[in-house]
Amino acid sequence: QASWVVESLSSEHAIETVDVDGRFTEEMIAEVPLDQLALVLDRFRETRPWVPTAYDGDETQAVVRLESAKSTPLQMTIAVDDAGTIAGLFFGAPSPEHTPAASFDELTSALGAVDYDAQLYVSEGGETVYEFGNGSPGPIASAFKLYVLGAVVDAVAAGELAWDDELVID
Repeated sequence: QASWVVESLSSEHAIETVDVDGRFTEEMIAEVPLDQLALVLDRFRETRPWVPTAYDGDETQAVVRLESAKSTPLQMTIAVDDAGTIAGLFFGAPSPEHTPAASFDELTSALGAVDYDAQLYVSEGGETVYEFGNGSPGPIASAFKLYVLGAVVDAVAAGELAWDDELVID
């Protein structure tokens, strides 16, 4: 399906509703009608040709970097259901290129260059492997969700909740 999208975006012919019919799941069409899907794809087609320059994926989902001489690069995220029908399609700005640190010295240098108070603690088997920052307590931001999810997992395992129960967290 990713190949079909790229070929469609690079086609000489306008993308019409008939071209996208049968390619998307009923759930996706309920969110974005076929005529709108065709319109969006056709707008991207105006800056053709699109060339895939990076791909990361498997049989059910992929992230593809697309480039065109007439536009800024795009990142296409696509997911398909078990039947191979497109269940999700998103175009956005590509993630910035990232090269992981090859050593703790490189990591220290990178963390020292950021313009915010960074802290990092790495342990393995209960032993400290690496520390950066002053070690003072700080906000945990989105990591808080992991504590909530952990509590939900425990409650489901104990039979107190089911995965489809709706909860109010306050």
